Amino acid sequence: MVSGSLFLHLKSVFFGEFDGHMREMDLVELILKNARALRRMTIQPSTLLEEYKDTRIEVMEQLLRLPRGTATYVIEFS
Repeated sequence: MVSGSLFLHLKSVFFGEFDGHMREMDLVELILKNARALRRMTIQPSTLLEEYKDTRIEVMEQLLRLPRGTATYVIEFS
C-alpha cells in the first residue's frame, strides 16, 4: 500500500494510455485526495478509450466525482 503522504508535494502528474480501469481510478483518487500542492493532472486516454466515446465520457464523469484534497488544480483530458 502506498502512503498518501508520498503525494503531498506533487504539483503535476501525467497518465498516458489511460483506460479507466479500477486500479487506475484508485491511483487517481489516492493522488487527488492527498496531493495538496497539485496544480495539473493530465490524462491521455488509451486508443481503445478514444474509440468508444460513451465510455470516455463515463470515465471523465467518474474522474470529476472523485473526492479531492484541494480545489486548486486542473484535470486535463487530452
